[in-house]
Amino acid sequence: MDTTHSIPWGTAGRVLVGLATGAASTLHALFWMLIGGLQCDESCDGGSWHATAGAWEWSALTALGLASWLLTVAFAVALGTRRDRGARWLLGAAVVTAIAPWILIGF
Repeated sequence: MDTTHSIPWGTAGRVLVGLATGAASTLHALFWMLIGGLQCDESCDGGSWHATAGAWEWSALTALGLASWLLTVAFAVALGTRRDRGARWLLGAAVVTAIAPWILIGF
């Protein structure tokens, strides 16, 4: 019995994790692009940044969503090419940039 043969589920698992994180981050980025595009809509009274149409925070939400998506794609590539240390760092950065818009918006 040959015990040096690698388990095929290792590669399949990496691919599945990459596809799942890629799909989730795509939805996440699209959500923040929509929020950044709509901004405060018709309820702009100029009080806080939530009610100011041209506030820089709206662009920051979109940028953070896109940055999270790019980092997640890089994570999926690093994971698929078995660069585990780089994949861990990229996943950590992707999680931070995915959580940041929620903190910025105040949820």
